Amino acid sequence: MSAAFTPHPWAHVVRRSLVGALLVVLLVPGVPASAASVDAALVAIVKGDILGPGGQAMAGRAQRFADATADALQAARVPYLVTTDSAVQEHGMPPVAVAVLPYNRAVTDRQLQQLEGFIQDGGKLIVCYVGRRELLRHLGVVAGDFVRGAPPGRFAGIDFDVRDIAGLPPIVRQYTAEIRTVSPTACGRIIARWQDADGNEVGQPAVILGQGGAYLNFPLLPGQAQAKGAMLRALIAHFAPGVWRQAVPASAAELGPVGPYRSLAALLDVLGRTKAPTRRRALHQALQAASTLGAARKLLEEGRLQEAVAMADKAHRQAVEAHWMSYQSLPGELRGCWAGPMPQPDWDTAMRNLAAANFNAVFPYFVSAGTAFYNSTILPKNTRCGDADPLAAAVSAAHEHGIKLHARMLNLQALFADRAIIQAYKSQHRAMVSASGEPTDWLCPSNPKNRDLQVRLAVELVTKYRVDGLQLDYMRYPGSDYCYCAGCRRRFEQQAGVHVEKWPDDVQPAGRYGSQFDAWRRQQIDDLVRDIATAVRGARPGLPLSAAVFVRWDLHRHSFGQDWVNWLRQGWVDFVCPMDYTSDMDTFRHWVSLQGEWIGDLAPWAVGIGPFATNTTLDVQAVADQIQIARRLGARGFVIFNYRPALALDYLPYLALGLTARPAIFDWQK
Repeated sequence: MSAAFTPHPWAHVVRRSLVGALLVVLLVPGVPASAASVDAALVAIVKGDILGPGGQAMAGRAQRFADATADALQAARVPYLVTTDSAVQEHGMPPVAVAVLPYNRAVTDRQLQQLEGFIQDGGKLIVCYVGRRELLRHLGVVAGDFVRGAPPGRFAGIDFDVRDIAGLPPIVRQYTAEIRTVSPTACGRIIARWQDADGNEVGQPAVILGQGGAYLNFPLLPGQAQAKGAMLRALIAHFAPGVWRQAVPASAAELGPVGPYRSLAALLDVLGRTKAPTRRRALHQALQAASTLGAARKLLEEGRLQEAVAMADKAHRQAVEAHWMSYQSLPGELRGCWAGPMPQPDWDTAMRNLAAANFNAVFPYFVSAGTAFYNSTILPKNTRCGDADPLAAAVSAAHEHGIKLHARMLNLQALFADRAIIQAYKSQHRAMVSASGEPTDWLCPSNPKNRDLQVRLAVELVTKYRVDGLQLDYMRYPGSDYCYCAGCRRRFEQQAGVHVEKWPDDVQPAGRYGSQFDAWRRQQIDDLVRDIATAVRGARPGLPLSAAVFVRWDLHRHSFGQDWVNWLRQGWVDFVCPMDYTSDMDTFRHWVSLQGEWIGDLAPWAVGIGPFATNTTLDVQAVADQIQIARRLGARGFVIFNYRPALALDYLPYLALGLTARPAIFDWQK
């Protein structure tokens, strides 16, 4: 950036960056140096910071969708700058040709005037999902109602079928549960329609093109950045053709980002200095990317813009592949994935995707404390299953594709159960009760009926189906506030040989019997794990038994009663998978280091990595970084939470180039 650069009044810093706060295109990794000024950017992202009534709860969505848009433009090598609703309202639009509004749910009257003035002056808008009806009419759109909570797989792909807009990908994959119903005005036309997961049209437009710009009736979600970037770039270039030339880097130093590297040149420098076993293959691919970029520059000099951009896209893909090829694949590690009982679009596709990436295990849940996702004779079958047997389908598909299937139990939590069942548990005094006397939808582990139910369900799972293992989950209390039911009081007093006068005060941590009760409630979980292990091994000798556990054994053995180190020490479980869900690398490293110290040589273990866990956001690079940290700290594998189409599209193909490039076989039963 030139030393003479002076920020415009609307130019606010609103986006995270790999290299520090970013304001203009030069500071966005991968943007061509030729675009290194505000005036060079033809595109602005308008981040939604005016969110209206109840908008504070939507701030995270606004940031997420703005980031996804920025990631897509960055992947397409489109220089951009960032402004906000409030800046546009006060100062008007920056001097760009096209503005993208990723999630602007409460455009004010003043901001509407500014945006309409921008269009009247020749500017174009690309608006996603939300938007005032007056504004959308400039884009050729009659806006209808919002559709939220659509069935999984209903909206899975944006299908383009036009010939007069150069560079549009034929289809862009995005599984979404929410769209806005729309129709075109006389001045608008549909250029893309929605497909479901099976590739069938669902009768809903996806993109409408009008005189004032384009409208996408869905939020742009993270993932598939290359395809979404190509889509945005084509729409932008339709209005501002100069973007084509900007999208062809002048040299390897300007082609990027490439994984954690700013450019292809930086990757070449590292590969040239490393002695890793994977270096040769990765270096060959990186050099091929440099050669392809040279071909793109030649096409650009010949004036063949779209061909040059397509060739630059190929060079970028080759560079990214070179980075992923540089990782080492280790033998003998567990490469697993947690899952629900009915993945989209089906189990065969899910298992095929996992096998193609050399994953070797899957841990789907099939039963909770109140409902079964299989043909159970003990609990009612979940209504979502219909006539299907998801567990039978999963076992068949797993074995066909060489994947080990470890059926997972959501042991003490009655998730997904009919409310009548949960109410019955409460009326029968089988539910956990808080210190304040409130029952919940968890089963009390000290109740003999609940213990018997858990053991029978475990045996049913492993004998009725040829599963390759059983995993315990939710084998704990909801927190330190549970369980203080009348049954726990009676059984504690009897087994401890005491009379508790003040219940629950006397058994809480600071109470007279606090330490005794802490040990007793933990023992209830231990005994249940032991009973399940004994029954399962009697029914299926040698079948691996594992547990998904909380990260801090030293703390959580008290708060959640989950003494999983003792489970390993007693041999009740063969391995554990701590759920190390965090996007902070230092925290992850600390947790895994502690787990390694606690487990020692008791058993192998696999870390849980959560790109899709609540309150955790990990892109594929962050997942790779955590896998590498876990390997260095002694973990023998990893389990990703959880399987979904985005994992298959945006993560597995990259991992398969290096980190999981070779098959690995694990056998962790004792």
